[in-house]
Amino acid sequence: MKTLITGGLGFIGSTMVRRLLADPRQEKIILVDKRTYAGKIENIQECLSDRRLSLEIIDIADRDGLSRILESEHIDRILNFAAETHVDRSIADPYPFIHTNLDGLNNLLSLSRKYGVNTFVQISTDEVYGPRDLNGGKPAREGDPLNPTSP
Repeated sequence: MKTLITGGLGFIGSTMVRRLLADPRQEKIILVDKRTYAGKIENIQECLSDRRLSLEIIDIADRDGLSRILESEHIDRILNFAAETHVDRSIADPYPFIHTNLDGLNNLLSLSRKYGVNTFVQISTDEVYGPRDLNGGKPAREGDPLNPTSP
């Protein structure tokens, strides 16, 4: 299985990288990250020696860069952790949020179709899904109603 993980230098994405590398069935992971304030190489430092991991410093809004990877690697699945977050910052300057969260996501989706990616998983946060305490503490499910906490 070849997996492309975007935002893999962030806290949640790097956790997924480590989990996947623990699975011997994982053939290759291509980690794509723009390396903003949230993307820390230290989060995956112990993984860098694993030959199955390849790190590409690319913005998901860079369509040509993503195309190059998807064309050459024949990716089976994409796990998209890449996102601009922090509500206060999005109100003060919405452009970076539109650039990554909309334009970048659009690139990933359209290129997934173009290059025949079998699985696409969009990761999000409590800003979109809402607090879990509304669900009686049960794990979230895909069909649960959304209860966003941001404006």
